[in-house]
Amino acid sequence: MRQPGLAIRVLVPGGLVLSAFISLWMDAPHDGLPGIALGSEALLAVERTAAFFVAWMLALMILAESCRGRLPLEISGRGVRYADVPTSQAGVQEVRKLIRRLDHELAVQRDDIADLQYCINTTSAGGRDAEHEQRQAETE
Repeated sequence: MRQPGLAIRVLVPGGLVLSAFISLWMDAPHDGLPGIALGSEALLAVERTAAFFVAWMLALMILAESCRGRLPLEISGRGVRYADVPTSQAGVQEVRKLIRRLDHELAVQRDDIADLQYCINTTSAGGRDAEHEQRQAETE
């Protein structure tokens, strides 16, 4: 298992300290505490610290993954969702195999389209000739 880097060992506790500092620096609302604080300014400070720390960790996680070249597809209340990208050699081989198969299927579809266009062109040309012959027969 990989050891956490120095940046992680500094940024996570630093984020917690910064979150606590910000929540303590903010004043309590003058028109009364919100219901979630249950009447306690200390509980409000803890809840604010937790909220700021979660936001900090989310930003830190997205930044760390984006440095690896992975950007999130979705950020929601359930978390961050990334695209499933194969990282193993077997996964890469599987993707290449899929691409080859799709290229082959595309070539088959193009051939089928060309055959259909040929059939349409020959049928419509034949139909025009028959109509032309019928018109000539009617005029004679």
